[in-house]
Amino acid sequence: PMSLRRGSLLNVLLWILAALLGCQMLSAPAAVWAEVRISPWRPAYQGVDLAEGLADAREPRLQQVFVARIRLQTPGLEFLTTPRSGKRETVGETASEFLQHHRLQLAINANFYDPVKNEPVEIDLEGLAISRGSLVSPPSPGLPALCLSKENHATLVENTPSDFKTAGIYTAVAGSRIILRNGQRVG
Repeated sequence: PMSLRRGSLLNVLLWILAALLGCQMLSAPAAVWAEVRISPWRPAYQGVDLAEGLADAREPRLQQVFVARIRLQTPGLEFLTTPRSGKRETVGETASEFLQHHRLQLAINANFYDPVKNEPVEIDLEGLAISRGSLVSPPSPGLPALCLSKENHATLVENTPSDFKTAGIYTAVAGSRIILRNGQRVG
């Protein structure tokens, strides 16, 4: 696993999450890659800078990404994932609904889920999900996860087997594959 020490800068958390979620913008099929233009970083909140990226015309579909650079050592910084609730693993909300419901400053999507609806509904997640130290969804073999301790020590785990140890993990989200490692495209 790749670890980030406390006090280090998590340069592009959303790039990592995009990597976990298999963002198609960075993994276009064929040998011709669309150029992605990234705006300059701009401060948004204490310890959080934002930027935007947009693929050029070589990409036939609109491909836009919003990126956050988060300083994990920022006092008062906390990550929150959807807690366990309902008869299934949790209740799904859009990122905007989650942001408003929990009065947050920044929200992103993570973990695949079923069923897919455009309204709050009870869902089951795919892959590891931990919210405030409580297991929401167990690990799924072969899926990567971003794990954070209560002190915001981050670890990117490339494979979470069914017997993956979750002790000490305060927040975790999963995705489908890693496509960015040490700032380089890998898949």
